[in-house]
Amino acid sequence: RSSDLHFISPNGINEYLTALWCVGNVIQDYDADKQFPAFGFGAQVPPSWKVSHEFALNFNTNNPYCLGVQGIVDAYRQALPQVRLYGPTNFSPIINHVARFAVAAQQQKTAAQYFVLLILTDGEIGRA
Repeated sequence: RSSDLHFISPNGINEYLTALWCVGNVIQDYDADKQFPAFGFGAQVPPSWKVSHEFALNFNTNNPYCLGVQGIVDAYRQALPQVRLYGPTNFSPIINHVARFAVAAQQQKTAAQYFVLLILTDGEIGRA
């Protein structure tokens, strides 16, 4: 439906992709290898169709990393037709996942890493 913010227009963009490009093109230059873990949330995911509030956007649980903003865009475009969007959304699994990355980096006792969590949503947010 064209009223859905996930709807990809004939020119290949939607509101989420626009926001991702705007933010991603700024922050990707601060990452040397440009490998970004990207996750989806609030969807029924194949093959079990269970609701997930934390799934690798590229469907690779062992390696959720995408190469640059273009890699995230490609993963999103491939994932969108394969999932069934589902709400309300619970952000705590995604936030906790990124927090675990940060805790692991903190154990290294270096100031070489920082983390940015970008959550793009328009839906209802549930309480956990």
